[in-house]
Amino acid sequence: MIANNLDLMNSQQDFRYPSGYKLNVPPPSFCRETYNALHTAIEPRIPTEVLKANLKFHWDFRGKTVIWKDE
Repeated sequence: MIANNLDLMNSQQDFRYPSGYKLNVPPPSFCRETYNALHTAIEPRIPTEVLKANLKFHWDFRGKTVIWKDE
């Protein structure tokens, strides 16, 4: 199942920066089934991953001033 192999499939962050893909939207029933499987697979990990990302951000920028700019 796609949800169980998502980490391996996205190991090079291909889903974040897709290039050269011909993307098609499948029928709604398939989307719903896939969403439910994906949601079930990743929901327990979300709080841990959010905490890890926050800790990494604060570690990487400790003692520095971060100024966000919209350009």
